[in-house]
Amino acid sequence: MSENAAGGRISARIAILDVLRGMALLGMILVHFSDRAGAGTGFGAAVQGTIEYLLSSKARAVFAMLFGAGFAIQLTLAARRGRAFTAPFLRRLAGLAVFGVAAEAAFGYDVLIGYAFWALPLLLLWRWPTKALLAAVVFCAMSYDLYDAGLGCYRWATMGANGANAAAEATKEHNEEIREARREAIVSESYSEVRAARIRHMRWFYTQPFSWTPWNELVFFLIGMLALRLGVWQKPLEHRRLIVGFMVGGALAWAAEHLLLPLPWPALPVEQVEQPVRVVFGLVRDSWLAFTLAGAVLLLTASSQRWMSRLSIFEAPGRMALTNYMLQAAVIDVVSSHYGAGLVFPPALVPVAAMVLFLAQVLFSQWWLRRFQFGPAEWVLRCITDGHRRPVRRSQIPGMPHFENV
Repeated sequence: MSENAAGGRISARIAILDVLRGMALLGMILVHFSDRAGAGTGFGAAVQGTIEYLLSSKARAVFAMLFGAGFAIQLTLAARRGRAFTAPFLRRLAGLAVFGVAAEAAFGYDVLIGYAFWALPLLLLWRWPTKALLAAVVFCAMSYDLYDAGLGCYRWATMGANGANAAAEATKEHNEEIREARREAIVSESYSEVRAARIRHMRWFYTQPFSWTPWNELVFFLIGMLALRLGVWQKPLEHRRLIVGFMVGGALAWAAEHLLLPLPWPALPVEQVEQPVRVVFGLVRDSWLAFTLAGAVLLLTASSQRWMSRLSIFEAPGRMALTNYMLQAAVIDVVSSHYGAGLVFPPALVPVAAMVLFLAQVLFSQWWLRRFQFGPAEWVLRCITDGHRRPVRRSQIPGMPHFENV
């Protein structure tokens, strides 16, 4: 990646990335509280539906784009300074994987393991030409549905349509039995039993072929990296047409999945082939709405300093995203689990609970960053990255830290 790309030289810190990261954190808190709430009716159902349609998978996608941009900044700055980055990068991903295992085994949240694994290809891909990266994005976006359709076609050819459908249904039932066993186990009042159930589910999930198709995280990593290369994050107004195009495309894909796909369409004999074809092998998906949400914030803040000032409340928690993600996972799990407080939030109160937790994280982040350069989890990860203990108090740090915007 050239530092003289359309965006010019990459500065050490791009404030809008922290703002967007903080907003994505709030979105994930809303999604996590909604997932743990009871079934809603009336207004509560409307709240859960709004969160599902507008935030579920979209907040995670925004996070992934920012993750890709952050790693691209790290790699670019390391190359510019003539520093080796392969070994530090691998140590960083190993540290992130440890956080991921802890988050999933201890609290049931599974984002970070996928991030640690699918960031590995960035070492090979970040120097690819732009057109090659765009092709990689398209292939990765289609990978899961290509795998599913390929398996369906193989079964169709060897078992016939009825046999293929029966085999797919048997696999679906088996997988659902495993998920149901996990759901039954994690309602225990014994934390050791809950943790053991989560670990058993991890052992099953990460041995399934569909878990290792790059259809999600890597897609958004690459898009975030390409946006940095083109200067979209750095100078949004110079790329207004591109941003608006992605915003419109994201909204149309989201609407197509929710409004067009449920309509009756001509059916293929094998459902496992029909579904991938219907979604154009993964190119029609509601998570593309992340482009619309992120693009709106980019253009709004770039065109008005007043809006950037208003949204600056998200910056501090965004700078401590890993710390705050681990904290929200712990708090939500302990508050809502039977081994903890066992609270079941009415769906109508989910936004209230989410705002309380997020504002607490805002205050904590602002207080912490007045005294320290990094969040606690970020500091641990940076020490692992550099292979030695780093100073963390502001008074101990004479210059710019090695890695930024992560």
